[in-house]
Amino acid sequence: MHNAGVMWLTSAAKGSKIPNQLDRAKVTAPQAMRAMEQSREALSVVLGRAITADGHVKGFRPDAIGFLAYLIAHDAHHRGQITMLARQLGYPLPQKVVFGMWDGIRADGGVADVFCLTKAWKASQRSGRGLSE
Repeated sequence: MHNAGVMWLTSAAKGSKIPNQLDRAKVTAPQAMRAMEQSREALSVVLGRAITADGHVKGFRPDAIGFLAYLIAHDAHHRGQITMLARQLGYPLPQKVVFGMWDGIRADGGVADVFCLTKAWKASQRSGRGLSE
C-alpha cells in the first residue's frame, strides 16, 4: 500500500518530499509503520493542495475526491485479502480484529494496517492458540 502511494506521489507531487519505496522482502514491521505514516502525510498534502486549488490531482482522473476514493478502495481491497487469506490458512480473524481493521483506528490513536495484523498473528502463533481464540 505504501509503495502504491509512493507511485502516485512520484506522479502528483514532483518537487515534494516523497518517501522511499520499501523492499517487500526485507522490510520490518516498524519500518513499514513509519513508511505508511510518511506516505499518508505526503498524500494528505497532495489532496489538501488539490482541493484548495483546482480540485484535481495531477495524473489522476476524474478529481481529488475520486483520488481519495481510489486510495480508500485500494486499502479496503488489501484488508479483504488479509481477512480471506487468514481464513483460508485456517486462522480466521476474530470479529473484534475484523471490525477494528475496518474502523482503521487503533486504541492508541494510530492508523490500523497490515502490520498490526501481522504482529497479532505472529503473537498468536507463538502462544499456540491462533487468532480465532
